[in-house]
Amino acid sequence: MTALRSLHTIDDPKARSQKAAEVIDILGRPRLRYVPAHMEPTDKQAVALSISSRLDVFYGGAAGPGKSWWLLAAALQYVDVPNYAAILFRRTFPDLSQPGALIDMSREWLGATDAIYNKNEHRWTFPSGASLTFAHMQYEDTKYNYRGAAFQFIGFDELSMFSETQFTYLFARLRRPKTVDLTARSSDGIGLDNVPLRMRSASNPGGPGHDWVRERYVDADTRERRRVFIPARLEENPHLDQEAYLESLAELSDVEQERLIRGDWDAVDSGGMFDPSTWPQVDEFESSEWLRVWDLAGTAPTAEYPDPDYTVGVRLDRDPATGRIYWTDLVRFRLDPAETEQRVKLAAIRDGYGPYGIEQEPGSSGKAVISTYSRTVLQGLVSVHAIPATGDKVARARGVAAAAGRGELTVVRAAWNREAFSEARRFPFAAHDDVVDALAHAYNNLGRLAGRISTATAVVARLPSRRDRRSV
Repeated sequence: MTALRSLHTIDDPKARSQKAAEVIDILGRPRLRYVPAHMEPTDKQAVALSISSRLDVFYGGAAGPGKSWWLLAAALQYVDVPNYAAILFRRTFPDLSQPGALIDMSREWLGATDAIYNKNEHRWTFPSGASLTFAHMQYEDTKYNYRGAAFQFIGFDELSMFSETQFTYLFARLRRPKTVDLTARSSDGIGLDNVPLRMRSASNPGGPGHDWVRERYVDADTRERRRVFIPARLEENPHLDQEAYLESLAELSDVEQERLIRGDWDAVDSGGMFDPSTWPQVDEFESSEWLRVWDLAGTAPTAEYPDPDYTVGVRLDRDPATGRIYWTDLVRFRLDPAETEQRVKLAAIRDGYGPYGIEQEPGSSGKAVISTYSRTVLQGLVSVHAIPATGDKVARARGVAAAAGRGELTVVRAAWNREAFSEARRFPFAAHDDVVDALAHAYNNLGRLAGRISTATAVVARLPSRRDRRSV
């Protein structure tokens, strides 16, 4: 896929077309069925339609590159194969049926052909017996309506409007028979047993699923190699009146313009409480007055819940001479309880003896967690203090937000800054708020707990200096 990756960096239309032709020579020409003759795919669309060997392909980013066109064309690629089944999703039915949307587009393409449309089932049936269905998934549990169904193609338009669990659940519905009758084949010899299984999706940045879509496909640090992301922009689509569309997009906010014109997945809506771009930063800081606070609500991802909360540990240090506060460390992960205990313990060894605050959930279970960490996991390593989880998270965050706004919070430069700043910038609208909540607890309790060390001089004497502990 090296040639495919190089295609994304070419802005000159002529050079991009030449590179696209080279990529298609490698992948093979796209198989097109029922696409109107006057609707030639763009270079990026043709390349994306040529990829049949990858299960999971995501297309687009910006507005106007023909995402819905690509999804419809991809769904139709094998409708001449007997019993082939494809389905295309939008989050709600009005999203499917509005003018210019998928159902309207399909009628334009297929209305005068030998395909038959059932308006009650929102399904096209083809002479081969193949079908293309349009469906929505307005509610989380709607995904279970497809339990037991079998498709060879599943497409999601505007993927960031869906939850990750809705999307991943449908992978279980991609299947095909091992063998089929030799007579049940298309004119070029393809049967259902060798039709490629494909999950195809497209989306603009933004929407409630922005974070998980970005993490799955766009961010090079988190995207798995087997997943393919094909970014495409408005200027790559010669079939659209680009000038008129850009004039319309110019009325949007700066963030929406960055997303829809440039396809920028890092352009995020501000929640209005934090602006990390204004925070002072230093390369290093350490003080004898510090506090780390843990939010232990995180769990390991599962097939049913692939995007649970995180376990987060925020450390703040205070300069005794000036009273200035430094955000010196962040630990963030999603593991099972036993692994979580080990990670918290390792952080305590690295920090050295001092105060640890643990958010205490209401009820006896919250008390039991505090007791377990105090008596077993962290015994002799740090002093453990319960921090009741009272009030709402926005109210808790106001104090540290105000301090940060006054320039009173300095951040140590580190790899964790990007995650932390992204969540803080979007709080309280981010998909997760564990980091901000732990930061708020640490800030609100720093004056009360920092430097409170019980009589454990023997323990302190046995521990190496923090500089030596960094490799632990």
